[in-house]
Amino acid sequence: MRPVVTQEKIKNPLLESNLDRLARYGFRQANVAETDTAATDWARLKGDFARADEAAVPEFDQLPPAVQEAALHYIALKREADTLLSTCETAHGEILNQGLSVPRVEDYAVVRDAYEDKVEEFGAARAAVAGLLDQSPAA
Repeated sequence: MRPVVTQEKIKNPLLESNLDRLARYGFRQANVAETDTAATDWARLKGDFARADEAAVPEFDQLPPAVQEAALHYIALKREADTLLSTCETAHGEILNQGLSVPRVEDYAVVRDAYEDKVEEFGAARAAVAGLLDQSPAA
């Protein structure tokens, strides 16, 4: 069951006050145009990685093909998690603005569970990229 959420702007001061903090870690709001390339997303996210040999993490176009492929999966999961977080916050905002109801809480729970699952998947992809980076020669 996919939750039905409206596209109206829901006020959530707690989230809004923390969006710039999330952006420091690569968060993008779902309504941002998909103009970023893998290279620009990687530039934002490569700070998640520290190599065992302490070498700098290469730019996307300098990654070996296997690492690029894993990085693309990692980036895609991050984008999906960002979209789910935005959807989750819309559902949460509807509860705040329209009051508690069983359908609203169920919709929120469904999307929240999907977001949490995606974060777990993103974490596993991060570990996979880190492992491949450690196996690849320093640039």
